[in-house]
Amino acid sequence: RLRSVRIEHDILLQRVPSVPDLQSAWLILSMCASTRANFYLRTLQPSLTEEFAASHDRAIWQCLCKLLDREIEPGDGNENAQLIAQLPMRLGGLGLRSATRHRHAAWWASWTDVLGMIKQRSAAVATELVAELGRGQAARAQCIREAASSRELLLSEELEGCPNWEQAA
Repeated sequence: RLRSVRIEHDILLQRVPSVPDLQSAWLILSMCASTRANFYLRTLQPSLTEEFAASHDRAIWQCLCKLLDREIEPGDGNENAQLIAQLPMRLGGLGLRSATRHRHAAWWASWTDVLGMIKQRSAAVATELVAELGRGQAARAQCIREAASSRELLLSEELEGCPNWEQAA
């Protein structure tokens, strides 16, 4: 399924460089095309989105290079330029978020968003989920293990304000 999604996304990315106004093309790339992966990153566990996210990042980078009339081949030493393009604008980048780097945060965020709603509907279910999330790699379900693993990854990268599962619920 994700391969067909990438094909659909590529249709837009192939058309962006043909927009006659560079500023309009840039806005479509940065505000529409680069964010299209977010839904899948939030709703599918990171182990299922690794290839999809990497492919998305490559396609966004290739589209940007076309907009800038740059012939850039993979592995030709432009990795730093791509990393800079993926930095937030406030840090001097172009704000083209890396789906590869953000997929764990997106997965974790979807879990933290839903825990409060689950608690409103069934406190018992929320309590059981929080306990299971607290078990980490010992959790029964793969999706819960990956949610716990994503939170640990965010903590290892010193994400400030990362609530524990009880706080999220």
